[in-house]
Amino acid sequence: MPTAITVSELDYRLGDDTEIFSGLTATIPADLVGLVGDNGIGKSTFARILAGRLRASSGTVTGADGAVYIDQLLPHSTQRVDSALDIASVRQALGRALAGEATGADFDLIGDDWDIEARALAALSELGLQLNVSDLDRSLSSFSGGQATRIGLTRAALVGDAWLILDEPSNNLDEDGRRC
Repeated sequence: MPTAITVSELDYRLGDDTEIFSGLTATIPADLVGLVGDNGIGKSTFARILAGRLRASSGTVTGADGAVYIDQLLPHSTQRVDSALDIASVRQALGRALAGEATGADFDLIGDDWDIEARALAALSELGLQLNVSDLDRSLSSFSGGQATRIGLTRAALVGDAWLILDEPSNNLDEDGRRC
Protein backbone atom coordinates (compact mmCIF):
# COMPACT_ATOMS: atom_id res chain seq x y z
CA MET A 1 0.00 0.00 0.00
CA PRO A 2 1.37 3.45 -0.86
CA THR A 3 2.24 5.72 2.05
CA ALA A 4 -0.19 8.40 0.88
CA ILE A 5 -3.05 9.19 -1.45
CA THR A 6 -2.32 12.21 -3.62
CA VAL A 7 -5.11 14.35 -5.01
CA SER A 8 -4.24 16.97 -7.60
CA GLU A 9 -6.48 19.72 -9.00
CA LEU A 10 -9.62 17.66 -8.40
CA ASP A 11 -12.89 19.11 -9.67
CA TYR A 12 -16.36 17.64 -9.46
CA ARG A 13 -19.45 19.02 -11.15
CA LEU A 14 -22.95 17.61 -11.34
CA GLY A 15 -24.62 16.96 -14.69
CA ASP A 16 -26.21 20.43 -14.62
CA ASP A 17 -22.69 21.93 -14.17
CA THR A 18 -23.23 22.69 -10.46
CA GLU A 19 -19.77 22.80 -8.87
CA ILE A 20 -19.34 20.60 -5.80
CA PHE A 21 -15.63 21.36 -5.37
CA SER A 22 -12.85 22.71 -7.52
CA GLY A 23 -9.04 22.71 -7.53
CA LEU A 24 -8.77 20.33 -4.59
CA THR A 25 -5.14 19.32 -3.99
CA ALA A 26 -4.06 17.27 -0.99
CA THR A 27 -1.80 14.54 0.30
CA ILE A 28 -3.54 12.11 2.62
CA PRO A 29 -1.10 10.11 4.77
CA ALA A 30 -1.50 6.42 5.61
CA ASP A 31 -2.94 7.23 9.00
CA LEU A 32 -6.28 7.78 10.66
CA VAL A 33 -7.66 10.89 8.98
CA GLY A 34 -11.08 12.45 9.42
CA LEU A 35 -12.76 14.75 6.95
CA VAL A 36 -15.25 17.08 8.58
CA GLY A 37 -17.47 19.74 7.08
CA ASP A 38 -21.00 21.02 6.71
CA ASN A 39 -23.72 18.81 5.25
CA GLY A 40 -23.81 18.91 1.47
CA ILE A 41 -20.28 20.22 1.06
CA GLY A 42 -19.08 17.16 -0.90
CA LYS A 43 -17.45 14.87 1.68
CA SER A 44 -19.25 11.74 0.46
CA THR A 45 -18.59 12.66 -3.15
CA PHE A 46 -14.90 13.11 -2.37
CA ALA A 47 -14.82 9.74 -0.55
CA ARG A 48 -16.44 7.98 -3.53
CA ILE A 49 -13.91 9.58 -5.89
CA LEU A 50 -10.99 8.49 -3.68
CA ALA A 51 -12.33 4.94 -3.65
CA GLY A 52 -12.79 4.87 -7.41
CA ARG A 53 -16.59 4.63 -7.17
CA LEU A 54 -17.16 7.96 -8.86
CA ARG A 55 -15.20 9.75 -11.56
CA ALA A 56 -14.02 13.32 -11.00
CA SER A 57 -14.81 15.94 -13.63
CA SER A 58 -11.08 16.63 -13.81
CA GLY A 59 -7.90 16.14 -11.81
CA THR A 60 -6.14 13.03 -10.56
CA VAL A 61 -6.11 10.66 -7.59
CA THR A 62 -3.07 8.41 -7.15
CA GLY A 63 -2.19 5.81 -4.55
CA ALA A 64 -5.73 4.73 -3.66
CA ASP A 65 -5.89 1.59 -5.79
CA GLY A 66 -7.69 -1.28 -4.09
CA ALA A 67 -9.35 0.96 -1.50
CA VAL A 68 -12.17 -0.58 0.53
CA TYR A 69 -15.10 1.84 0.60
CA ILE A 70 -17.89 1.53 3.16
CA ASP A 71 -20.88 3.59 2.04
CA GLN A 72 -23.21 5.12 4.61
CA LEU A 73 -26.12 3.71 2.58
CA LEU A 74 -24.79 0.13 2.76
CA PRO A 75 -27.58 -1.02 5.13
CA HIS A 76 -30.15 -0.22 2.41
CA SER A 77 -28.34 -2.21 -0.27
CA THR A 78 -29.86 -5.25 -1.96
CA GLN A 79 -26.32 -6.52 -2.48
CA ARG A 80 -25.65 -9.99 -1.09
CA VAL A 81 -23.29 -10.46 1.85
CA ASP A 82 -20.78 -12.44 -0.24
CA SER A 83 -20.73 -9.67 -2.82
CA ALA A 84 -20.23 -7.00 -0.13
CA LEU A 85 -17.31 -9.06 1.18
CA ASP A 86 -15.99 -9.36 -2.40
CA ILE A 87 -15.97 -13.16 -2.24
CA ALA A 88 -19.00 -13.97 -4.46
CA SER A 89 -17.00 -14.89 -7.56
CA VAL A 90 -14.66 -17.15 -5.57
CA ARG A 91 -17.67 -18.85 -3.94
CA GLN A 92 -19.21 -19.45 -7.37
CA ALA A 93 -15.94 -20.92 -8.66
CA LEU A 94 -15.75 -23.13 -5.55
CA GLY A 95 -19.28 -24.35 -6.25
CA ARG A 96 -18.31 -25.31 -9.80
CA ALA A 97 -15.15 -27.02 -8.52
CA LEU A 98 -17.11 -29.06 -5.98
CA ALA A 99 -19.58 -30.04 -8.73
CA GLY A 100 -16.71 -31.18 -10.96
CA GLU A 101 -17.44 -28.43 -13.51
CA ALA A 102 -14.57 -26.00 -12.83
CA THR A 103 -12.42 -24.54 -15.58
CA GLY A 104 -8.80 -23.47 -15.40
CA ALA A 105 -10.04 -19.91 -14.89
CA ASP A 106 -12.04 -21.08 -11.87
CA PHE A 107 -8.96 -22.63 -10.29
CA ASP A 108 -6.99 -19.44 -11.01
CA LEU A 109 -9.74 -17.43 -9.32
CA ILE A 110 -9.84 -19.72 -6.29
CA GLY A 111 -6.07 -19.69 -5.89
CA ASP A 112 -5.40 -20.34 -2.19
CA ASP A 113 -8.92 -19.32 -1.14
CA TRP A 114 -10.43 -22.80 -0.72
CA ASP A 115 -11.39 -21.79 2.83
CA ILE A 116 -12.78 -18.34 1.96
CA GLU A 117 -16.20 -19.05 3.49
CA ALA A 118 -14.69 -20.16 6.80
CA ARG A 119 -12.35 -17.15 6.84
CA ALA A 120 -15.24 -14.79 6.06
CA LEU A 121 -17.38 -16.26 8.84
CA ALA A 122 -14.45 -16.04 11.28
CA ALA A 123 -13.85 -12.39 10.33
CA LEU A 124 -17.57 -11.64 10.75
CA SER A 125 -17.44 -13.31 14.15
CA GLU A 126 -14.53 -11.06 15.16
CA LEU A 127 -16.89 -8.11 14.65
CA GLY A 128 -19.64 -9.73 16.70
CA LEU A 129 -21.71 -11.34 13.93
CA GLN A 130 -22.38 -15.05 14.35
CA LEU A 131 -23.47 -15.99 10.83
CA ASN A 132 -23.52 -19.26 8.92
CA VAL A 133 -22.73 -20.10 5.29
CA SER A 134 -26.33 -19.61 4.14
CA ASP A 135 -26.25 -16.04 5.51
CA LEU A 136 -23.61 -15.20 2.89
CA ASP A 137 -26.44 -15.41 0.31
CA ARG A 138 -28.67 -12.91 2.16
CA SER A 139 -29.24 -9.32 1.12
CA LEU A 140 -27.59 -6.65 3.26
CA SER A 141 -30.98 -4.99 3.65
CA SER A 142 -32.19 -8.06 5.56
CA PHE A 143 -29.82 -7.15 8.42
CA SER A 144 -30.04 -4.25 10.85
CA GLY A 145 -28.13 -1.11 9.88
CA GLY A 146 -25.39 -1.87 12.40
CA GLN A 147 -25.04 -5.46 11.24
CA ALA A 148 -24.78 -4.37 7.59
CA THR A 149 -22.10 -1.84 8.51
CA ARG A 150 -20.16 -4.53 10.38
CA ILE A 151 -20.39 -6.75 7.30
CA GLY A 152 -18.90 -3.93 5.24
CA LEU A 153 -16.11 -3.47 7.76
CA THR A 154 -15.38 -7.20 7.58
CA ARG A 155 -14.41 -6.76 3.94
CA ALA A 156 -11.46 -4.65 5.08
CA ALA A 157 -10.30 -7.50 7.33
CA LEU A 158 -10.46 -9.95 4.42
CA VAL A 159 -8.59 -7.63 2.04
CA GLY A 160 -5.83 -6.88 4.52
CA ASP A 161 -3.44 -4.07 3.69
CA ALA A 162 -5.65 -1.57 1.86
CA TRP A 163 -6.97 1.92 2.26
CA LEU A 164 -10.20 1.93 4.23
CA ILE A 165 -12.51 4.79 3.27
CA LEU A 166 -15.54 5.09 5.53
CA ASP A 167 -18.49 7.37 4.79
CA GLU A 168 -20.32 8.16 8.06
CA PRO A 169 -19.09 4.89 9.60
CA SER A 170 -20.87 5.13 12.95
CA ASN A 171 -24.30 6.16 11.63
CA ASN A 172 -25.85 2.71 12.04
CA LEU A 173 -23.74 1.26 14.83
CA ASP A 174 -24.92 0.69 18.38
CA GLU A 175 -22.58 0.99 21.38
CA ASP A 176 -21.18 -2.54 20.88
CA GLY A 177 -20.64 -1.91 17.18
CA ARG A 178 -18.69 1.27 17.85
CA ARG A 179 -16.36 -0.68 20.15
CA CYS A 180 -15.67 -3.33 17.48
